[in-house]
Amino acid sequence: MSKLPAQYWRFVFPGVVALGMAVFMSGVVTALNTGIDPDFPRRWLNSFAVAYPLAWVAAIIWAPIAMR
Repeated sequence: MSKLPAQYWRFVFPGVVALGMAVFMSGVVTALNTGIDPDFPRRWLNSFAVAYPLAWVAAIIWAPIAMR
């Protein structure tokens, strides 16, 4: 398997970091705000659908600054 070209790395790496961050944070915040019940997975998915794109954009912006 070949390596990912460097030109794509600056978008893929923040996307992977944002994925983990959005899954964890949206789950914790949703559980704290609404509790865990049978409807929790639906609310978590809705929260994640909003959080992930925002986290990806934030990671693309802030990752180069943090790596300096």
